[in-house]
Amino acid sequence: MTDKVKIKNMKKIKLYLQKRESNFQKLGLLYREGFTLIELLVTIVILTVGIISIVRSFLSVSQALSKTLNTFYAVKYLDEKMANFQEEILNNSELNEDSGEFITENRKFNWNLKIKDIDEKEDLKEICLNLTWMEANSQKKLTLSTLFKKIER
Repeated sequence: MTDKVKIKNMKKIKLYLQKRESNFQKLGLLYREGFTLIELLVTIVILTVGIISIVRSFLSVSQALSKTLNTFYAVKYLDEKMANFQEEILNNSELNEDSGEFITENRKFNWNLKIKDIDEKEDLKEICLNLTWMEANSQKKLTLSTLFKKIER
């Protein structure tokens, strides 16, 4: 092949490549290096929204767990305290009112006991035990009441 033929073929190849490159440019398929600033900003915004959502869910789970633990300790303590007071009444102890506080796992609970005579003939009493504590800047209250009658053995 002569130099003229080679040059002619090279021009044809170059023209073909230029046409093909312009077609790729029209379609937006031309290879680019790196990311644009807009793409980076959109990615950062999406990641930030995702991270904020995850952090919020952890916080809400933590608050729910704290409320559940407070209620658990309150119910457990009320049950134990009620059993103690019933035993004291069985042992002929004259209780009418009592109060106190207890602290567990950095939680402070206040309790108050009231005993009312419902029927003196039948020796029927109502035992009412109230428990209060602070939770999320508001006071919570749980009450356990029962009717109690001494049975002579």
